[in-house]
Amino acid sequence: MQDRGELTRSSIKMAGLTLFSKQGYRQTSVSQICAAAGMSKGAFYHHFPSKSDLFNQLLNDWLADVKVEIEAIKDQGESLAGLDRLARAFTELLRTSGAQLPVLLEFWQAAGSDDEVRTAAGGPYRDFQKLVSDMLAHPDAGRLPLRERDAAARVLVAMGIGMLVLRMLEGSDVQAKDTRKAIRIFKYGIVGRK
Repeated sequence: MQDRGELTRSSIKMAGLTLFSKQGYRQTSVSQICAAAGMSKGAFYHHFPSKSDLFNQLLNDWLADVKVEIEAIKDQGESLAGLDRLARAFTELLRTSGAQLPVLLEFWQAAGSDDEVRTAAGGPYRDFQKLVSDMLAHPDAGRLPLRERDAAARVLVAMGIGMLVLRMLEGSDVQAKDTRKAIRIFKYGIVGRK
């Protein structure tokens, strides 16, 4: 059972997530977040020193979930088959993150001008890219030189980010099937098999 402080913090986070998704970060005020959460500004500032801190906490929460997925895939061993597990995990991420996708775009936009956000977002991105590169280094992936593996990993990560954007723009779950198909095409292009 959550205590009162945890419930208050959770309510503020949910209100912030909803408003950032609908209105964007810059257009959302602390007053609006407090009104949506049914909380006072004092309660808000008790839990978050600023709107930016709330925004970064939402980013960190999302990135922590992504990192758990990355670690689970790593624990199963790094091989080309891991790309299939990655596609399934990414498909689930697409399916469950609908309301968070606009906020994710806000994070990426903020990362362009905010060093704290860029640093927070960069670590898991690099971990994810390294995981994919390591999977492509496995013997069943053929003999790609390191530079090509890293480039291929960047392409796969960029494809995943693109699928997130498409999910937001199209609002359908067609991308789940498309993600798996794109991974198969990519694997075929690298190793000459499906």
